[in-house]
Amino acid sequence: MTLSRTVLTLAALSLLAVALEVFLVGEGDHGAEPSFYFTGLYALISIGAAIVMTVGVKLVGRLWLERHEDYYD
Repeated sequence: MTLSRTVLTLAALSLLAVALEVFLVGEGDHGAEPSFYFTGLYALISIGAAIVMTVGVKLVGRLWLERHEDYYD
């Protein structure tokens, strides 16, 4: 899976997470008080962290773990 396909997949998952939060959780009792947060904030933070971890692991794999083809020669 290429990096752009991974990012697109995680972006689609973030939109799905926000939609599920809006439809399933909703405002509930918390709608009466003013809030500095918006609906879907925690879903976006978690998917953003997943994107950062995925990109970080791919970079570590390329720079540190991956060896040249003639490494064992």
